[in-house]
Amino acid sequence: MVLETAASQQSAEERGYVRPLLHELVLDGLCLNALRQQRFWNNGASAGMLAHGLLFVDLDEVLFTPQEYEQYRRQVLECALAGHSGKEPLDDREMHAYLAWLALHSEAREASEVSLSQLSPLLSDLSSQLAEQIDRRRFKLCASQHPGSGEEVIRVIERQYPDNDWLLWTQEHVSLRLGVYYAQEEESDS
Repeated sequence: MVLETAASQQSAEERGYVRPLLHELVLDGLCLNALRQQRFWNNGASAGMLAHGLLFVDLDEVLFTPQEYEQYRRQVLECALAGHSGKEPLDDREMHAYLAWLALHSEAREASEVSLSQLSPLLSDLSSQLAEQIDRRRFKLCASQHPGSGEEVIRVIERQYPDNDWLLWTQEHVSLRLGVYYAQEEESDS
């Protein structure tokens, strides 16, 4: 038992996570079969888990954040939709719940996007700075609201992979994003 705990902690730390404290809630992987069938998607996926205070999912002694677990489940379901069978048996209820969640999620994302002209002067300047330096064919800029605080933000969306998006609202965020962008550009040129 002590070795299992140490291994789980080491796995989490390798991925940048500190083993949760005793008061932090971890969902045991054994509970996931019932959860996956549809409640996970019907309750808002990773956002629903976080709203219920669940900070980690323990799958075979490996800790995942709710966002990582959502991404994992999406990959499994997308493979199934593409006709590839995976290791795990799929439940039709989960697939239906996922498709309903996906449709709702896409509509909500599109509804939250607003023209850049609606931004405050500070964010308008930051969006102009971004627009001048990034490839607008690869990335779309729009105004949006931060899902937690409701504050206005600049949303940068990768056109080829719309799930890859970033919310920026300070000069520091813009500078960091541009640094990552230039590093990726250099890497792709090599």
